Amino acid sequence: MKRKTIILITLLCLIAIFVIGNFISHTFEFEKTGERINSVEIPDSIKTIVLKDIYSLNPTSISRHCAKVTCDLLDFSFDQDVLFEKPVSKAHCGNYAKVCAALCNVVFDYHNIDAEAIPVVGRVTVHGIDIHEILTSIVPKEQEHNFINHDVVEIRSKGETLWFIDPIEREFTGLERVYSK
Repeated sequence: MKRKTIILITLLCLIAIFVIGNFISHTFEFEKTGERINSVEIPDSIKTIVLKDIYSLNPTSISRHCAKVTCDLLDFSFDQDVLFEKPVSKAHCGNYAKVCAALCNVVFDYHNIDAEAIPVVGRVTVHGIDIHEILTSIVPKEQEHNFINHDVVEIRSKGETLWFIDPIEREFTGLERVYSK
C-alpha cells in the first residue's frame, strides 16, 4: 500500500508540474538525448482506426490525433502489458512514444506525407528546473529508474526536426501541445 501511495503522490506532483508549466508560461522544454531504436508493429485493426478518423492531413493535426489514439489504446503504468493483447494495454512513457510514433508513421505513409515520427528520449525542464532531478530525489530508490528521463515523439521532415509531441502529457492533462525543437 505504501508503494502505491508514493507512486500516486509522485504522479500527482508530475501532473502539477505539467499543468503549472503549461499555464504559467511557455518555459516547459524537452531536451532530446537520444532515440529509441526498437519500433512497434501496429495491428491492421488499429491501422484502420487511426486512418478512419483523420480530419486533416496537416502533420500537426496528424500527430495530435495519433497522441489521442495512443491514449485510447494505453493506460499509464510502470508495470507493462504486452502491447495490443488487450483492448487497453498498460504502458509507460517509452511505449506511449513508440506507439504514437508508429501510428503517425502509418498515417504519413498512407497519405504520402513527407514526414516521419521517431520515439526519442530526453529530459524535461520547467522554468529551467530539471523535473527528473526533483522526482528521483523524492521517490523510493527502487523507483528512481522510472523517472530518470522521459520519452516523447519527434516529428521530422527531410531529416530536420519540426517539433516534439508528448502523448503522456495528453494522457494526464488532456493537452495536445507540440513543442518546437
